[in-house]
Amino acid sequence: VLVSGVAITDMEDVSRIPVPGQTMEVDADLSDGEVQITLPPKKEARSHHVGSPTKRGAADPKGVSVEVLKMLFKEQTQELKGNLASEGKMTEAVTKVQTELELKMAKSSEDIAVVKEQQDKLLTRVLALEGRPGVPSGALQPVASRPPAILVGGWKTDTKRSIIVSDMADALQKAGAKDLVDQAPWVPKARHSICLSEMRLRQGESEADREQRMYAVIAKLNDPCMVVQKLASGNTLWATVSRPRTERGGGPHASKIRRLLHVVQADFDEVDSVYDLGSIWRKDVLVGSVDKPANGSHVKKGKMEGSWIDLVALAKTTGRKIDELEALWQQIVN
Repeated sequence: VLVSGVAITDMEDVSRIPVPGQTMEVDADLSDGEVQITLPPKKEARSHHVGSPTKRGAADPKGVSVEVLKMLFKEQTQELKGNLASEGKMTEAVTKVQTELELKMAKSSEDIAVVKEQQDKLLTRVLALEGRPGVPSGALQPVASRPPAILVGGWKTDTKRSIIVSDMADALQKAGAKDLVDQAPWVPKARHSICLSEMRLRQGESEADREQRMYAVIAKLNDPCMVVQKLASGNTLWATVSRPRTERGGGPHASKIRRLLHVVQADFDEVDSVYDLGSIWRKDVLVGSVDKPANGSHVKKGKMEGSWIDLVALAKTTGRKIDELEALWQQIVN
């Protein structure tokens, strides 16, 4: 038998079979050309206490275990998911706000378009009214072109328009001034307690002539002898000049003072008026104004900013008591 390159012929030779790691000794009388064969030592069995470095799941006492890595990876994954969720919510919120803004802007554009359309319609109607051949009773002409008018008042604020127009027509008839006016009386607003009648420039008439005719009507209506001055309300009818807003200035304040002078039956030959300044002089004494400085701290304030009236000076120039003038002034202002 040939074992590891050695021929075994009998049982004696079995003892000669080398074990791994031993040198096989042969007879000294080996023939020439034969060599001594040494078998490599057998690998020692690994201790069961030492784990294989390639074995999956083995722990390295000097490094990071796989379980720790898994836990870290899991935490990072959860953190990334949370960040992605927050980013998604933020994107959703921004989209929602953007959508709401777009809707609001669209609605605002629609509202602006509606308002512009209404303005265009109103402008068309105004232009159509201005282009008519005649101005109907109760219709105002444009402020820039409207002629001066006679303003008559004295009614209570809740008086019906029909009553005011009827009283005004009756007053013009009784005062003999019906032929001096150019327009039928009309009330600009419901329950407005005043009446207007425009004074247009007649053919062949100058501006001075028209103004003289207008003041003649005012004087007739303010005549204390006219019975119609006492209205059903008990108030006294009064008349003054109504000018376009561009020419008024302090006119409303001056008109109130003149109204007070009409009530106390003052002599208007001694009254001077500057409507654009709102100033009234009585016997060369300034008794009220808007533009000029006040006579002192005792003056009463009017409704217009900077307006005032000196009731003390009026009492001296009219011979009336201050208490009476103050009561009348409060009625006129209110």
